[in-house]
Amino acid sequence: MKTTSIEANKKAEAFKSTHKGRILTCLEGIMSGPEISEATGLKFESVMRRMSELENTNKVKTKGSKNGFTLYKKLN
Repeated sequence: MKTTSIEANKKAEAFKSTHKGRILTCLEGIMSGPEISEATGLKFESVMRRMSELENTNKVKTKGSKNGFTLYKKLN
């Protein structure tokens, strides 16, 4: 891997953890991707990438859908 690629990967990993933390902090009750995006100030696409990662690590669970968007609930 080139040095620039390694540096970019390190920055991306840092963003992942801070984005996940912001999402988990704001996730109250059941919320949709757009609602989480608005509450965190993150782009919708960034939120949705992190939501699949959070779901795969059992931090959140899907709870149906509303207006075509998946609903999420934080797990304890």
